[in-house]
Amino acid sequence: MENKVEGYFKKRDVPAILMLCAGILASVFMYALVQRLEFKNIQNEFIFDAENYSAAVEKSIQENLNSLHAVEGLYASSRMVTRAKFHTFVSNILPHSSGIHALRWIPRVPDAERKKFETAANKDGYANYRFTELNPQNQLVTAGKRKEYFPVYYSESAGRNEAALGLNISSNPMGRASLEKARDTGAMVVTPGFTQILEPGHQFAFLAVQPIYRNAALHDTLQERRKNLTGFAVGVFRFGDMVSDALRGLNITGIALSLSDELGVPEGSMLYSNVRQEDSVREDLTFTKVLNVADRKWELKFLASPDYLRTHKTLYARIILASGFISSFLLAVYVLKMKLHESEMEQSKDTMTAVLNSINSAIAIVDSPDMRISALNKVFIQEVEVSENEVLGERCFDIAEGRYLPCGRICGDCPVKLTMRTGNQASRESAHRSSSGTMKYTEISAYPVKDESGNVLHVVQLAQDITGRKKAEISRLEEQQLRRISAERQVVETQLRMLQAQIEPHFLFNTLANIISLIDTEPRSARSMLQHLTSSLRRSLERSREDVSTLEHEADMLRDYLSILKVRLGKRLDFAIEIPDELLDLPFPPMLLQPLVENAIKHGIEPKVEGGRVTIKAEKSYDMLRLSVSDTGLGFSDAMNAGGLGLENVRARLQALYNVGASLILEENVPCGSTAIIEVPL
Repeated sequence: MENKVEGYFKKRDVPAILMLCAGILASVFMYALVQRLEFKNIQNEFIFDAENYSAAVEKSIQENLNSLHAVEGLYASSRMVTRAKFHTFVSNILPHSSGIHALRWIPRVPDAERKKFETAANKDGYANYRFTELNPQNQLVTAGKRKEYFPVYYSESAGRNEAALGLNISSNPMGRASLEKARDTGAMVVTPGFTQILEPGHQFAFLAVQPIYRNAALHDTLQERRKNLTGFAVGVFRFGDMVSDALRGLNITGIALSLSDELGVPEGSMLYSNVRQEDSVREDLTFTKVLNVADRKWELKFLASPDYLRTHKTLYARIILASGFISSFLLAVYVLKMKLHESEMEQSKDTMTAVLNSINSAIAIVDSPDMRISALNKVFIQEVEVSENEVLGERCFDIAEGRYLPCGRICGDCPVKLTMRTGNQASRESAHRSSSGTMKYTEISAYPVKDESGNVLHVVQLAQDITGRKKAEISRLEEQQLRRISAERQVVETQLRMLQAQIEPHFLFNTLANIISLIDTEPRSARSMLQHLTSSLRRSLERSREDVSTLEHEADMLRDYLSILKVRLGKRLDFAIEIPDELLDLPFPPMLLQPLVENAIKHGIEPKVEGGRVTIKAEKSYDMLRLSVSDTGLGFSDAMNAGGLGLENVRARLQALYNVGASLILEENVPCGSTAIIEVPL
């Protein structure tokens, strides 16, 4: 028996058979799942439709009730509203909604004015107008004597409706309770649903009552509202017309709805329903929403019939079942073919591994597009220092995380990615430290392997060691850079010596001339100037022997220089040097600040009649030292903007000493003058 089975099936056929069985089971499961999800979608669609329909009904109800607010606005903006004015105003509202059966004005009429109102209505063309009420047999009779009346005085509806004119609303318990509640709360009140006895067809309707108070009269308290009430705007609304108007143009096939009053008595709680007795509804396809209508709560309920479910079902579940069976069969056939292909690939892999191991550079074959390594040679394994099984099948950039790779982990500029994207050969150079800690330079090349259509299937990555060549190039470039920097420094220092040779004799002769002129007239000033000159010359001599000075030394030099000029310029010059103590010992190149101070005196202070002030500041900003020379002189001039010898020398020295790490900035000083700023790294 076993031999017979083996004749029909081979070991390689088992995965295909299992795949076929699993596919059939999965198809049946998916069929049931899709049916369940489809019903869930139908539920969601029903709820979505019901929410839209309920929003339309709620909007229609609110728009109908807003007509009473419009009438309230008419009375609030008018001193007197005549029957004609009421007719004109309401006639513009009624055509916009079929749910409004009538809009009425119910005045508050004391018994003493009853005759006056009845006579006025007779004169308006209503010869039989009188105050009426319903007797126990629901017949209209003349209203009995009361302290006050609330008759229908103005009434506008889609058709002629004189039966309700004169009806005293307060004679009915429900009407009286609604009027009193609206009067005392100052808010709209909606009555329970009722059958219109006086109207043909006896439709189910409700009243909405909006109190109207005397213009400019207070009605904040209960007493004020009762005292200043002038009447009510009353609307008669039909449920059937209102709902039909709201759902006009909407497709509600298979959906029934009902509207009930949660506060109504049981026999009168159902306000509207289009559910037929012969219709069967699904309890799992219902939607309920409570509407707050003035002071009442109405429950709007939507129900779906079996027709709704049938019209919304699709063939997806059956299609999925059939597709699953077909796909399972095709997949089983595919698995059989793949098993045959695997055996052929094993033979090809052995041949390719032998070829790769014969090359003396790190090689890896990366699959496109998921960047997984499918093959590598012994050199690659030796440099990565992991086993072959830890690398094969892994993505290139996952292996690079926290581990040395022959490519130097240049994932952001990877030539393999570039080759996969463009289909062309690409190469990059990488500088990194090897696993032993020594600097290593590698040239990574990527070569595409394409199919017949030109699509990249694999990329061969070749990593060649070019450390010897790169180190020779770097040494040559460094030597050239050092020679260039040394030459530039010598030129700048030579210019500095020449500048000192120009500045100091000129300054010395001018100062001595000033001392001679002051000896006879102001000996004390001459003595002070001589002391500062001596100090300046001594420090200048010390500075000439050194290449690096300190901020303290430069500040002392500038203080002597400005003190000498202070004697010469007198009150026209004031100065301040503000350098924190912790910065005084910082090293600072000589003759960087002096030209800036001289510019401030020469171009800012001296040309200005009233003179000005020079302020020298130093501060530390993160890893930078910031020095500023500010003056309150004339400000920027052509001479300053042109960039004289002093400023050009400062820029050149900064470039030579700090390369691009330092800067010289010229700004306007506020409110007047200019500021020169030097920033150098600490």
